[in-house]
Amino acid sequence: MSPLGRLRALGAFQHQAFAPALLAGLLATAVYTSAQVSIPLVTGSIIDKALLARDSGALLSNVALLIGVATLSTLSRGVQQTLFAWLAERSRAELQARLLARLYTLPLAFFDRERSGRLQSLLTEDASMVARLGFQALSEATIGILQLGLILGVLAIRHGKAAWAALMLIPIYMLFPLFFGKRIRAASSEALAATAEVATTLQESIQAVREMKVFDREGWAVTRLRGRLAADVARQVRLAVIRSLHGLSYSIYFLVAGSAYWFGGQELLAGHISVGELVALVALLAYLDGPVGRLVQLNTDAQRVIAGVDRITGTLGAKEVESVNGGRNLEPGGHRVSFEGITLCYGDPGQAVLRDISFTVESGQRIALVGPSGAGKSSLVALLVRLYEPESGRILIDGCDLRTWNLASLRSEIGFVLQETILFAGTVEENLRFGRLDATTAEIEDCARIANAHEFIQRLPYGYQTEIGERGVKLSGGQRQRIGIARILLRRPGILVLDEAMSALDTDGERLVREALERLMEGRTTFVITHRPSAFVGADRIFVLAEGQIVAEGRHAELLASCTIYRSLVGAGAKAAPEIP
Repeated sequence: MSPLGRLRALGAFQHQAFAPALLAGLLATAVYTSAQVSIPLVTGSIIDKALLARDSGALLSNVALLIGVATLSTLSRGVQQTLFAWLAERSRAELQARLLARLYTLPLAFFDRERSGRLQSLLTEDASMVARLGFQALSEATIGILQLGLILGVLAIRHGKAAWAALMLIPIYMLFPLFFGKRIRAASSEALAATAEVATTLQESIQAVREMKVFDREGWAVTRLRGRLAADVARQVRLAVIRSLHGLSYSIYFLVAGSAYWFGGQELLAGHISVGELVALVALLAYLDGPVGRLVQLNTDAQRVIAGVDRITGTLGAKEVESVNGGRNLEPGGHRVSFEGITLCYGDPGQAVLRDISFTVESGQRIALVGPSGAGKSSLVALLVRLYEPESGRILIDGCDLRTWNLASLRSEIGFVLQETILFAGTVEENLRFGRLDATTAEIEDCARIANAHEFIQRLPYGYQTEIGERGVKLSGGQRQRIGIARILLRRPGILVLDEAMSALDTDGERLVREALERLMEGRTTFVITHRPSAFVGADRIFVLAEGQIVAEGRHAELLASCTIYRSLVGAGAKAAPEIP
């Protein structure tokens, strides 16, 4: 499949306005190239019919014609460049949006394997290069082909020998791309990969600035970046060297020009052509460099575009599209959830994260999943929203296999409150509305009150319209959690997952968040994942996980008496954060 075909398979370049704009751009290109080729012919006519003939009337008409043709050339070129610029930028935006949509169809396991910096580079640098350079190459190729055809046509009609000389030497001129093409493509791919590696390293270095300072690794981070930058520079220079060698083909142009000058001069000396025709011939040959140079450069640009397309489609063209089986909608309300023989391996059968997990949670029950780090607690609840698919076993909601429910309706019925609520740059209201896009202002404020958030929001400079900064940096951890709870309340989920929802809060922040969570859990089937005893002592049932298996279950008092792992967890949690009365 061609590069364009591979991008179209991902849904790129499918906008209803593309075709009319492209046709208009090609028409403007045809007008521009025709006007350009006409200028030497009009110039020759000025010399022969006006200057040498000493005809002032012919001089006026031909000069007016020359100005008109030049103006038409300038205007049509402006229209052509504007249209192709619009096509390039609109297609870049469309491509980036389509690629992000494509990313969202891939399962979470894909993101576990891929580095975020590399994906970001694909969606920014590679997508921009493919769209912009692709339409630039199309524009230049169209101009080059039309100009070359028109010039050779005029030469063939008026200066046959010069045309034959050009035709014989141009194929030699074009052989260079065949030799350098694959090398440029490989070098472009390596250069893009090196640039993506630099972007990833920069992103990691900025995100981990706290760790770098705490571990005194600032020097290590800079040295690491310098190594990535050195590799990037080396690959970019190699690409530049190959492209410069490729440009040596330009010298062959002078063979074409010299041959044509020779034949034209012979024709003039023999009296077969006029001075004006020789001037037109020289000008046409000067123009010949433009289209041939464009076509040679086109190969270089095409190789870079293909390399970018290969990187995009190689990463995002995976067939592991997230399954959306089932068309039945899961109705709102409390739900009975059953895990039957669940085993999860994350792609490595020898390294099971969960092993033969089976239990049932009745509608409205609160259960706690406890255990040491790495026991599989978060992986287990991730299966509820099908972020992963188990290797064996099944999950039932209200007696029906999870895969029979419509994916969107399933996820809308499950609300997650995580250790850190992710907020977006924008206003408080925009972040709350993320929970349900069609929520009214009254509903947003009601949910904020229930979540103990309305009071502090009102104290912000602009209330619900206050900008909270990237990731909500202007808010405290407890405030972010309460906004997250209000956001979940807007969704009205029937199943609730609290994954370490209070582990990063201070005592005052925990009290307010705990009150909000109690209101949130009312009437909902709730899964609580935590290391803190204050969060799970009142659960209807507690499941203790270790090494991917359920090793004990029961209520708090029963497990204290019978389970060593549970007792150690309660002891560690009590030392870290005493229970809140």
